Amino acid sequence: MSKQVLGIACLVIAALVGMAFYSTNVFTERNRFVPAKIFEAAFDESVARAEELQGVKDDSTQYDVRLKFKYPHEPKPFHEDEYKTALCYEARNWFNEKYPGEKSLQEMDFLKFKQRRKNETTMVTNEWILYNPHTDYVYYRIFGTSR
Repeated sequence: MSKQVLGIACLVIAALVGMAFYSTNVFTERNRFVPAKIFEAAFDESVARAEELQGVKDDSTQYDVRLKFKYPHEPKPFHEDEYKTALCYEARNWFNEKYPGEKSLQEMDFLKFKQRRKNETTMVTNEWILYNPHTDYVYYRIFGTSR
């Protein structure tokens, strides 16, 4: 085997290894869960003002993401006109399962709840915002199911 063929083979192998590492890193970064990005996609507010921001992503059965944070006022969501106020019992019970013993969720007289449902051809997406103005805690959930 000539030195040129060996050199070209080494270059091709190096290029393939480089592309594999690059693809893996890009895929990992694209799928990395960052609660601040979810906040910025949901609210027309500054994420810098959100305290104790934490989130969980669950893809086990459907797309399901939740955030919990403290905000100095009720955060304004994007597409605010599409949200409807509703009774908070279902959302409060769901968040209470995820955050058991939360004082903010026990204060039923203070809880404000609004929800949004977006029906698309292939997906139904729901958004919930549960806010307690007494404690300034916000519980946000976005979840979807395929049709």
